[in-house]
Amino acid sequence: KGPVSGAAVTNAAPAAAVDDEAPPPEGDGGVSGPIGAILFLAKAIIVMVLKTVFFTGNFKFQLDGDRKGTIRSACFLLAFTIVHVMGNFVGMLKGPLEANGEGYFFDRIAW
Repeated sequence: KGPVSGAAVTNAAPAAAVDDEAPPPEGDGGVSGPIGAILFLAKAIIVMVLKTVFFTGNFKFQLDGDRKGTIRSACFLLAFTIVHVMGNFVGMLKGPLEANGEGYFFDRIAW
């Protein structure tokens, strides 16, 4: 009933989003300081990348604001890009002979 009927209007709170993640552990996880931060950052990125590759409930046809699939895909693409940039950087550090050898190799294979 609305305000025209004379009944009191009650505004119900919107339903909270359901979170399927476990809450973070209390404390520093046994490894404190910057080393622990780097360790847990690497672990979080690896877990996100693995969930991106092996996650099966990512296809939804509801607009509920859940962006975990998008975030996981972004983490995977970021890790993929960093790995390939580092590979190119290491190849560049080896000098022009390495680059010429790689070019010769790719020119000679029959793809």
